[in-house]
Amino acid sequence: MVEFIAREFVENGISPLILTRGYAGGDEARMLQRHLCQTSAKIGLGANRGEVAACFFERYGHMDPRAASGFDRVSLARGLGTGSNTEKIGVVILDDGMQHWRLLRDLEVIMVNGMLPWGNGHLLPRGPMREPKSALRRADIAIIHHADMISDRQLKAIELSLLQVKSDLPTFCSRLAPSHFFEVRNRSLKLPLSAVSDMAILCVCAIGFASAFVRSIEMIGPRYVDRIEFSDHHFIQAEVCMFSCLDENDIEFRINSAMLCPVWS
Repeated sequence: MVEFIAREFVENGISPLILTRGYAGGDEARMLQRHLCQTSAKIGLGANRGEVAACFFERYGHMDPRAASGFDRVSLARGLGTGSNTEKIGVVILDDGMQHWRLLRDLEVIMVNGMLPWGNGHLLPRGPMREPKSALRRADIAIIHHADMISDRQLKAIELSLLQVKSDLPTFCSRLAPSHFFEVRNRSLKLPLSAVSDMAILCVCAIGFASAFVRSIEMIGPRYVDRIEFSDHHFIQAEVCMFSCLDENDIEFRINSAMLCPVWS
């Protein structure tokens, strides 16, 4: 969602600054950097996000899109603004923003995992939730993610649960839509999703909720899907990424021969 929002601002002529903690070696920050490297988006890495933002403001300057005239907004959207204007930071996007109360913000967006919205209902360390559901009152917008992977009844139940906490909370749905595969050794080589239509796929996952990723692969339509799961941000050793696995057709799997490249929809 952070990348999706950043791209929306870029396409409208506003340079975003993404502030992220850089947990577990900054793997997510590096991914964002790769995906947004050809745009005006900037990525600030560090636990003290206020200090990081101040450094970027000093280096690039900043602007307030709300203060621009209508003509200026149209010019920015069409890419007619000067290079110095588009280089200035026009918006700051906080990754995991609800964890940082000390930073003021104009809009609070919360993502709810439709496949496992409240975990087991307990807070850390008994469960996955950092705050009770009452914290939803701070949100301005709620987005139910993986909405395409749950039933209409489940979706309505989540919406009702959100509205019980905050009756006027705008709620939207989202899904992660894969666009293509790419070769790890040559990321410019794109493979269509249909390339795996008659294959057996082994998903090697080191993400927070692997079930959604595996389900997205299943929905593409391969013949068989299996998984190996690691904890979130786990560093997968090289020897794990290359081995043989035999099924009834003696299929050899070479993990990381292709990786799913998702886009938001």
